[in-house]
Amino acid sequence: MLLATEIELKLQVLDEKVNVVEKLKAFLAENGGECQFQQNELVNIYFDTPDWDLNANKMALRIRHKHGKYIQTLKTKGQSIQGLSQRGEWEWRVPDHKLDQGVLKNCEAWPKSIDLDSLVAVFETNFTRHHVEFTWQGSEIELAFDLGSILSQGKVEKIREIELELKVGKANDLHLLAEGLQRYLPLAPSDISKAERGYRLFSR
Repeated sequence: MLLATEIELKLQVLDEKVNVVEKLKAFLAENGGECQFQQNELVNIYFDTPDWDLNANKMALRIRHKHGKYIQTLKTKGQSIQGLSQRGEWEWRVPDHKLDQGVLKNCEAWPKSIDLDSLVAVFETNFTRHHVEFTWQGSEIELAFDLGSILSQGKVEKIREIELELKVGKANDLHLLAEGLQRYLPLAPSDISKAERGYRLFSR
């Protein structure tokens, strides 16, 4: 099990026609050197009870498939202001796309009032992630551009966003980096997570 505090800044790309990856490469080349982007296909299944008890508790539970591995993640309620969010995050390796109820039962963050047997898949977020880690203003940051879709009950919503995650350093450096990126791309801070968007799509 991995417990961490996730600190990230989310930015929505406002222009669907712009080549985001090329713009990001140009920014990095002019502000600190060449960086090689990696590309991953991510398939994410989100779970909740039929009454959305996890969502009511401002929590998200998912299983992510990446590089042939499955990671079960629980995220707790956090704060999000002008795109910058901080929240608790627990991760476990699991053998497949089925939930490991045992680790959830033993997790201190799990709401004891929620019946583990009632959990069902409610939506998916499937996207291609272009990402790179680099040093900015002395902080270590992962920059990711996600391009794909949210899927729920036959409905689809596009994903086209940038996430700046602080690995080591100061949260303010994420804001400074975002300001620099906005000179290259049409961006707007977003306080809505992919999970929140998935719930909204499910309820339409």
